[in-house]
Amino acid sequence: MPEGNFPIAPHPRNINAPRDQDGNTYLHELVLLHAPVEKLREAISLGADINALNKQNMPPLGLAILKGDAAQMRDLLDLGADINFATGKMSHANTPLVFNATYIAAFTGNAEKLDIILSKGGAAFINTPAIEPTGYDDKWTALHVALKKSHYNIVDTLLDAGAFSCAPGGPSGDTPIMLAIDNDSAHAIGKLVRAGVSLEEKHPVTGDTPLLYAASRDKRWSVSRLVQMGADTRATNNKGETALMLTAHWGATRQLNEILATRPNINARNAKQETAIMMAAARGHADVTTALIKAGADLLLADSFNKTASIHAASSTNYSLRWSLEEAEKLQLQKQFEITYKKLKPGG
Repeated sequence: MPEGNFPIAPHPRNINAPRDQDGNTYLHELVLLHAPVEKLREAISLGADINALNKQNMPPLGLAILKGDAAQMRDLLDLGADINFATGKMSHANTPLVFNATYIAAFTGNAEKLDIILSKGGAAFINTPAIEPTGYDDKWTALHVALKKSHYNIVDTLLDAGAFSCAPGGPSGDTPIMLAIDNDSAHAIGKLVRAGVSLEEKHPVTGDTPLLYAASRDKRWSVSRLVQMGADTRATNNKGETALMLTAHWGATRQLNEILATRPNINARNAKQETAIMMAAARGHADVTTALIKAGADLLLADSFNKTASIHAASSTNYSLRWSLEEAEKLQLQKQFEITYKKLKPGG
């Protein structure tokens, strides 16, 4: 139906009845057709429920945020549309599904619409978990969903309006900075740290700091940004892993060198007694092993299974790496012998 050619208003007793397979009412229909405020007001005067829900638990205001324009959205708010309310339906986890206009606006990433919602009282619900436009109960807040969808243009607005910068969300309890790292966004990480997110706060389950979380997922831009911002490169998680080990595991040479510049414990061991060079050797990362040797990695150390770095290299397909590590190991052993001999010989 072309814009401006609106359907005739139904009888008041049918005005809130579903009019299509999506469960949209007459008022929903007007919103989808970008009707002016006069038509919206007329429908409400006939008894249209301004908060009526379609099959996706979406009221007319939700459709205006998702598909309408800012002016129409403001009209609905001025006419009495609720910003936040329980839909009366339950999630799979048996919790009430909640319509939250602040969340929906953050989902779209539209800064103008978000500003309107916040100015009309939406800031009070900025940290309330809500449902996605599909009706799925995901337990995220507005800040979480903005970061998940890479809407970094509204992150500062949400933080300024009171969004919790460290709150866990979603089924796994992910924090905002974890979501920024998942997208490998150094820009978003900077925003969150400036808002007060600690670089050293550990995940309650894994013990990962933001740097360890980024390194474990091979998020290289994030690793570089966090090291640049002063993250502790000696921190360990519950497995005893360091950022140096994890970057060595992935063969992230640039990031490994950035970490080496901070003077970490190059021979730190994880729960399996593995060092960074063992982890790099096992995956055939020649550039990383060379950097670690130059930085002073001990090639004579062995893990819980008595495997040195050269033995780990045997499990990779990089046969030249195993040979070079064996040669380097011999040199270290000879040097160690010479140092010990000098200490023990008479007059040494």
